[in-house]
This record gives sequence, structure tokens and C-alpha cells, in this order.
Amino acid sequence: MWNSKEPYPHPISDGTLNTVHELALVLNGYDSAGSGPVTTKDFVDFASTWVKRVGFQKGDSVFEVGCGAGNFLQAIHNVADSIQLAGSDLSLNLIETGRDFFPHLDLRVAKGATSLDGTEEFNHLVSFGVFHYFDSLDYAKLVIEGMKTAALNSVSILDVPDLSTKDSDIQHRRSQYLDGEYELKYKDLPHLYYSRNWMTDLFPTSDWSVCIENQSISNYSNADFRFNVFAVRTDPFFNS
Repeated sequence: MWNSKEPYPHPISDGTLNTVHELALVLNGYDSAGSGPVTTKDFVDFASTWVKRVGFQKGDSVFEVGCGAGNFLQAIHNVADSIQLAGSDLSLNLIETGRDFFPHLDLRVAKGATSLDGTEEFNHLVSFGVFHYFDSLDYAKLVIEGMKTAALNSVSILDVPDLSTKDSDIQHRRSQYLDGEYELKYKDLPHLYYSRNWMTDLFPTSDWSVCIENQSISNYSNADFRFNVFAVRTDPFFNS
């Protein structure tokens, strides 16, 4: 988590994973009981959807806030011709592992989700499956403002816990564990939930075109309780 100083454990493959991309998927948390049997193909298919939603052009650059071991950036790499795929994460172990797995990605250790370099710009800013770990809406707003400043073309906030399905989400995740296991696993991992209107209001219609959709990753059981935000700049004078 962004507010944690403890590194993630650095697991060792037991030989059951066929590719480093699959291991990166596990490292980024998609092997938990509540995630379902998500595959790298599912993520690559979703990356294809994302590329279309944000109007990705050949040679565009991407920066991911909270990239983990680089799983989603690698999925983008599989479907788009990018001049630069970069990301940052608080976990040194995840970044070092991602660098080993995907040397073509520019992976950086971050001090926090708001520590974007204000002098650096990318065509597309994205954050996947990170916002539910933030401790407040105020902090989430700061992160989004930083992403908007750094984004030339689009900002995507993906896999966001939907406030309208909060009770169903908690019930679903609890049902995946034996008695007492859920409380033990999540006692220090509360999820932050967001309303869709709250997200939309952060992107003024004078500058942004916003599309919010239900999460659509195949085989991902949390999809029923998550949504995706795609915000694309419409201001023709932003880069002039």
C-alpha cells in the first residue's frame, strides 16, 4: 500500500507459472481468493479496450501510478506501439522484480502516489487497482490532480471500488474465505469506495470528456463491484 513502509515479499516461482507475465500478475495480487482465475490474456484483452478508449496513437507514452511489477504496462506493450512505458510503485521489491521481468519498461520506486515529477509529461496517465488502498478521498483527489497535470491526452482510473455496491462487495469477498480468515486478511487493509459522480466532478467538462464503465475483465470476480474512469482531454489549446 502507498502508506506502508513494509516491502512486499519477493516470491519465488514454483514452476507452475508459464511466463514472467503470469508471475507478475500474481505479484500484483490477482491470485487472491476474491479475484477469480484471471489470466494474462484477460489483461491483454482489457489493454486492447483501454487503448481504444483513450485514443492511443502510435508512439504515445504512458505512465502508471502504482504499477506493481508492471503487469498492466506489459499488457499495454503487447497491444500498442509506445515510445515509453513507465510507472512507479512504493514497493522496492515489486519494482526490482518488474525490472528483471520487463527490462523494456521504465519502472521507478516512488515515495508515494502523489510524488509525480511535475516537470515530466506523458500522453496517458493510468492507475490500475490502486485507489482502493488510499486512506481518504482528499488524498485520492491529490493523486488525480497530479495525474491531470502530467497528462497530455488522457487520465484513466481503473478498477475502482463502487460505493453503490459496497455491501455486496464485502459480502462477496468474505464468502471466499473460511470463518475468520477474511477478518484476519483485511483487518489492516480497509478498502476505500467511490461514487461515480465524485470521480466525474474532478474532470471539468470544458477540458475533459469522461466515460465511466463497469469493469469488464474476463474471469475477474471483483468486476461486478468495480468501475473504470476514462478521461480524455478536449481542450485544443492545452498543448499550444
